[in-house]
Amino acid sequence: MKTPDFAKNDSFLEWLAILTLTLLFLVMLLIYIPTAFSKQPPAEELPENVIMNCEFPLGDFDFMCHLGVGADETQVINFEAYAQVNGKRDELARFDSYLANYKSRFSELIDIAIREASPEELQENDLKTLKARLKTQLNDILGENIVDEVLMSNYRSFMIQRKI
Repeated sequence: MKTPDFAKNDSFLEWLAILTLTLLFLVMLLIYIPTAFSKQPPAEELPENVIMNCEFPLGDFDFMCHLGVGADETQVINFEAYAQVNGKRDELARFDSYLANYKSRFSELIDIAIREASPEELQENDLKTLKARLKTQLNDILGENIVDEVLMSNYRSFMIQRKI
């Protein structure tokens, strides 16, 4: 079978490549546009009675816990902590203000909770016990039940050998 002349022509292959890239660009654009414009408006633009779910960063934490006198291992723990708060616009603004004014208190609370946690609590897959304790203690500091959940991301816990 004889190859058609247009298939041998370099300009046809260039045209085909340009058409393919253009179609790929359009498909990507159609995927991006709906997600780019579906973002929630800023809190100040929402009506006051709308309940929103927001996550507030509590900080990045690093700990080294010695496992007792004479122990030859040290546990290293690091993670990022967030408070999930559901509330109306004014409640979220109040929590944000609390966070700014009591940052050191929140950090100390997390520090104490980690140091008081048992090795079993620190090894739980979901850290459920530790998160529940932190939630309760945060709400106690605030004097109201505003924190719905404490989230921990990038949680890492490992043991290192101590050399003396």
